Amino acid sequence: MYLRAYLLVICLSAALTAQEHIGSLLYRTPAGRGISLIIIDTGSGMATFKPEQGDTELFRQFVQKHCVRELGLDKSAKILKEPPPAGYLSTNGRGVLVSTATMTYWRYAPELVLPVRFKYKGQFWELISAKVPNITLMGQFM
Repeated sequence: MYLRAYLLVICLSAALTAQEHIGSLLYRTPAGRGISLIIIDTGSGMATFKPEQGDTELFRQFVQKHCVRELGLDKSAKILKEPPPAGYLSTNGRGVLVSTATMTYWRYAPELVLPVRFKYKGQFWELISAKVPNITLMGQFM
């Protein structure tokens, strides 16, 4: 019984690590702590972040949860005049920054946003660089 469960975990881990890395996000705190999230292809124009461990996994889940359709943002959402940093690269162009009362997002593709400035566990985080292909990151709307 335990051997089967162990083999299943190994097979699932191998399948996840075998998925193609197609992009990345690098977040940083003002104190200099950084977390890099790897974007992996899940097929059919969809993607997710490579699973991590410990605190990085919890951070990954938080960011993934906030990868949403722009229409899902609260009513306070407004497009900022400030252009996205040069380090934000998407196959759909540079997009725009969209601000809500609690978070700033980057429109990396038509109607799709991901978090770029936010508080997580009492610390302010900012997206420093992004390489995002023409995909939909699976978040709340999935």
